[in-house]
Amino acid sequence: MLYRRANALMLAIASNRKTPQKVLDELAKEEDPNLLEHIAENESSHPRTLQFLSTHPMHNVRVALTQNLSLPSDIVWKLHSDEHPDVRYSLACNPQIALDVLIALREDENPYVSARAEQTIQRLSAEREDLEQSSTLVDISRRTWRTQKNDQAV
Repeated sequence: MLYRRANALMLAIASNRKTPQKVLDELAKEEDPNLLEHIAENESSHPRTLQFLSTHPMHNVRVALTQNLSLPSDIVWKLHSDEHPDVRYSLACNPQIALDVLIALREDENPYVSARAEQTIQRLSAEREDLEQSSTLVDISRRTWRTQKNDQAV
């Protein structure tokens, strides 16, 4: 029971964005993959710590890195050619990843990774079109409102 509480506490510390970097660095030396995944996902983890985790032998730790929105681009590019397809697939699922990385993943040798990258690109493209249409509608609405306002003033 005590071990479970201590483990839960360590996971909470590893996930907390306000945990001091020194503490995260120390926790990153532990061998518990679950703990390392939490550190990998923590957007406050130092790039040096993330770089260290990007070479971890357990692919689940590297998969967790792909969900970190603060992941430096050099690590993203490193993970885009990771030996494990789950790492590349997880990267291809992330719409926050740079478009050039998604385009590179679209050419991946693994058909699942390639298809997922294509789906993410298509989704981003559709969202962009929706945003542009919304912007256009807002502009039209503003112009219409101004015209009506000016017509009322006259």
